[in-house]
Amino acid sequence: MAAKDEDVVFYHQHKDDDDTWGKASQRDQPRRRETLTATITVRFSAEEAGAIRRLSQAKRMSYSDVIREAVRRYTQPAFSVEVGVITASFVPAQRVRDATRRPAAAG
Repeated sequence: MAAKDEDVVFYHQHKDDDDTWGKASQRDQPRRRETLTATITVRFSAEEAGAIRRLSQAKRMSYSDVIREAVRRYTQPAFSVEVGVITASFVPAQRVRDATRRPAAAG
């Protein structure tokens, strides 16, 4: 019997077994999700995808939630304001690289 068939048989034999599945009150409640209406396809290198997967496992977040949080932080950076000083808690890496590559302006 194929593994899939065995899984089906197991499920039907144990579908009402609280010892196998736990009581309904012990199970995680479904997460309330915001309405997601757009899909954006993004390609990552194998190294980038691996880093995202490791982060999602470490934070116990879905892969998609990690990406959404990164985009949210990039598009809505947090700021702290002190008297006369404004600092961003997030500076896009590309801006930092660009700033370090530009030659000093002649004056």
